[in-house]
Amino acid sequence: MIWKILFIILALTFCFLNIGGISGGFVLSEFSISLSYIFSCFAVLVLGLFFALGWKKKLFGRKFINFLLVFTFLFFVVSVVISVMTGLNAVAIQVKSQFGNLDRAFYMSTISRLLVLSVLMYAVLYAPVLAGCFIYKRKYENFSEVAKPYWKIFLTYVALTGLISLSSVLVLMDYGNVVCGDVVYLLFMFLKIIFSIGYAYDIRIGNQMFWKISGVPMIAVALAEPFMCSEMFLNLTGQHILLDSYSGVIFEFIVNFVVFYALYRYAFKQDVYKTKNGN
Repeated sequence: MIWKILFIILALTFCFLNIGGISGGFVLSEFSISLSYIFSCFAVLVLGLFFALGWKKKLFGRKFINFLLVFTFLFFVVSVVISVMTGLNAVAIQVKSQFGNLDRAFYMSTISRLLVLSVLMYAVLYAPVLAGCFIYKRKYENFSEVAKPYWKIFLTYVALTGLISLSSVLVLMDYGNVVCGDVVYLLFMFLKIIFSIGYAYDIRIGNQMFWKISGVPMIAVALAEPFMCSEMFLNLTGQHILLDSYSGVIFEFIVNFVVFYALYRYAFKQDVYKTKNGN
């Protein structure tokens, strides 16, 4: 039960952070943007781990859990370092404004206190992940097999973030300033959610010919979004980041490449739409 509760809490937190980012609540530097993308990947893996433990599914192999352990430890270290540096800068600015100068003893004592506090705080936050990895490896044989586990994790993430983005746009959009490109991209977002769910969970949604016909236009729309959509729409979907962020462009390219490979498998292969003889 505890793993199901942790999964629900993390899923809600993940949704909240994505809504905040989409609605323009966060102003990020290039470094922060890069880190946020990496953290999104980490959060998705942790969600998969908690789901696997809560519902006793083999979403990961044992070797992959070793990778997740290393990933978790690295994020723990990075979180502590960022926390210490951020706290130190804030304290230094405040003290300098009051006393005018800082000495070495101040830096050392402040760093020590912030380091201890950060280690304790993040040790508590990351402890469930570390414990979950060890428990998963120990109880692995008792879990049931899952078809296409990594596709399920990735495309569920794509569908979830797409649904959050689509919902935010529909609620916050100024319909008086909508351009044709915005409407076309809304349709693309909806179709991407649909086929992601279909391929991940082996669901035939509509006729396979429809996905064959719509595949190329969907790729074209994805590539043309920064040029065909209004500035308001780009801000609401968070895609305005792509105009100024190299890491954003790289991340979106990788995600879209994998997504459209799934579309190719869904539309042109027999992974889901099996032939009558192969059924």
